[in-house]
Amino acid sequence: FVNIKKDNFKIIEQKFNTLNEVQKIIAEQTLREAVKKAKSKNLDEYPNVIVKPQIIYIVLDNTDSQIDDSMRQLWSNLTAREITDGSVHPEIARIFSKLTAADVATLSQHYAEHSSAGKLLLKMLASAYTLGVAGDKKSFNHVYLQDLGLLEDVSGKWMCTTKGKELIRCLDHLN
Repeated sequence: FVNIKKDNFKIIEQKFNTLNEVQKIIAEQTLREAVKKAKSKNLDEYPNVIVKPQIIYIVLDNTDSQIDDSMRQLWSNLTAREITDGSVHPEIARIFSKLTAADVATLSQHYAEHSSAGKLLLKMLASAYTLGVAGDKKSFNHVYLQDLGLLEDVSGKWMCTTKGKELIRCLDHLN
């Protein structure tokens, strides 16, 4: 089902084997959810997708540090996107590994003004804490996202950059 070159599969398997038992459980759950999501998509659209092992590495390195179930779901979304169409750039996965739920909520809020994907992510991450941070006009999250190149301040209004939009696209549920 998933097109991973034999050598790449061995590399991914070796990386998986270096994880401790708790990390393996969490990584396996994330990968299982990603495959389930990917199977629900029509795979005939992308018959020649080759999964980039560095994406799976980044996923394996980061899913265990996410205590928030909604963030783990976003990791499985990102993985499913890579499995189905191979469109996740490694830098997007690396940037996502640097974000908190509040960061993603802030980015989603500004992206939501123009897209239903942002609204869905914002709803998924909604809590009093994250909505309070996202509602601030210039929080640390805004400045941090700007430093990462995901948001920009244009005449006093926060706008998603191309990089920010791509990150949200990769985290969105498969359509």
